[in-house]
Amino acid sequence: MILERQATKRKLDLGSGGKADDAFLSFDVTTVLKPQVQGDGRCLPFKGGAFDEVRAWHVLEHIPREYLVETMNECWRVLAEGGQLDVEVPIFPSDDAMADPTHVSFFVQRTFEYFVKGSQYEEHRLLYGIRPWECVMQGRAGMNSLLKLVLRKVAE
Repeated sequence: MILERQATKRKLDLGSGGKADDAFLSFDVTTVLKPQVQGDGRCLPFKGGAFDEVRAWHVLEHIPREYLVETMNECWRVLAEGGQLDVEVPIFPSDDAMADPTHVSFFVQRTFEYFVKGSQYEEHRLLYGIRPWECVMQGRAGMNSLLKLVLRKVAE
């Protein structure tokens, strides 16, 4: 049993909405959709290093832009060293990004470069206290209207 626990990845679905996936702990700001844990992504109620993977599909665009760094830093904090953040957001100026009136943040291809250690924006990352990530994968999907990426937590 102990070996099974060690082999099982600890996964968090940030902004899970109504999704129910047994492999992920559901987390959302609203109680309407009955997540397993309710709270704000800017201050996750988990200890540091608690997860191997955090999934943030179609949630970051609902977080006001001034809280994006804070939210990303919280994802970094709750991930174990080498843990991964799986992100999917609609990309500006697609209809997917613009049509939904609850979208308050917009993303372009380069947005997440500000979070990557050693990128051309390293000075900005350090200046604004952005925790370091490594980009494992980045691409487009959904008829080019979605940005998909996987970021890996790296040491400071």
